[in-house]
Formats: sequence, C-alpha cells, structure tokens
Amino acid sequence: VFALGTDASRGGTPIPAYLYALGTVASCGAAVASASMFVSQMAFYNRVSDPKIGGTYMTMLNTISNLGGQWPGTVVLATKGAIEALPGKPNGFYGVALASLIAGVVWLTAMGRRAGRLQEEPRASWRVSVA
Repeated sequence: VFALGTDASRGGTPIPAYLYALGTVASCGAAVASASMFVSQMAFYNRVSDPKIGGTYMTMLNTISNLGGQWPGTVVLATKGAIEALPGKPNGFYGVALASLIAGVVWLTAMGRRAGRLQEEPRASWRVSVA
C-alpha cells in the first residue's frame, strides 16, 4: 500500500485493478508451484519407500520434510522482530533477507555435491532392514 497508494476509503488514491489481477496471477502461480513440488516429493518418497513397511516409511519421510520446512519461517520472523527491537528502529526485513541469502549460498556450496550424490544412489540403498 505504501508504494501503490493508500486505501480509497481513507481519502487516498485507489489501488489500480491491474495490481489486483497481478496479485491473483502470482497467487495462482504459487499454488501451482506448491502443488507440483508436493506431488514430486511424494513421488520420490514412493520411489524410495521400502515395500516391506510401505506407507509408514512414506509418512516418516513426509513428517521429517514438514518439520524441516516449518522451522525456518519461525526463525526468520523471530530474527526480524529482534532486529526491529534494536534502538533506532532498523527495518529487519533487509537484514534477514541478506542473512538468508548468505546462508543459502553457504549451504548450497557446502552441501550441493552431497545432495547430488544422494540423487544418484540406487533404490536398494534406501531400503531398511526389517528383522
């Protein structure tokens, strides 16, 4: 709203209709990307799941994935809040965005090859031994 004008009900300039359309298209695109990622993730879990324990293994992998995907949001919001609590009221968004970018580049550099090797593992190496 700051960059686009204020709410028309408060006497400011109205937000153009094309921005609502752009927001709708972006939201739909994000939904399609999210669904595609979920389907490919489940296909991977199905591929590597041990047939002896089947759905249990898939559920465990999905649970670990969900846990891994949820904590970063909490950390980012907590960090942003801590930065904005500093004297002088700095904008925490830019600091967190830069730190996240740096952390992503470091992780990709350190773990990229390992992730690539995991993709090349044969199916048998994902199996578990059930006595």
